Amino acid sequence: MSRPSRAPGPGTPSSGWVQESRSIADGGPVNSINALLQGRTGYLWAATFGELVRFEGVRFTAHHSANLR
Repeated sequence: MSRPSRAPGPGTPSSGWVQESRSIADGGPVNSINALLQGRTGYLWAATFGELVRFEGVRFTAHHSANLR
């Protein structure tokens, strides 16, 4: 009987996945994200308490609720 595979723990290299952390101190728009999804065009969209943020792989673009109306 084979043992079930386990997901690698933090700091363990895994193929195909990259983990990064961005905070306000290193260029992120906020320190807390409520929801995250990837759109059809590949951008990552993050919902925060005050804005919707798009990440295109290098930089963040914040879309404040006042600008979306």
